[in-house]
Amino acid sequence: MSLIDKGVEIEEVIIGENVHIGKGVIIQSGSLIGDNTLIEDFGKICSNVKVWVESRIGRESIILPD
Repeated sequence: MSLIDKGVEIEEVIIGENVHIGKGVIIQSGSLIGDNTLIEDFGKICSNVKVWVESRIGRESIILPD
């Protein structure tokens, strides 16, 4: 039985062009990662966060919604 069959709602994550995502990064549902962005190792992007174009997210950072 799949997660969808169990009633789990799945939201998409949109990742732009030329984005580097380091190892161990967690990107939660509903997030938008802009073009030319760098997310360093072990970062976490929480649900419904917009990361703007050409951003750099440091190692082990946690990005919360506004």
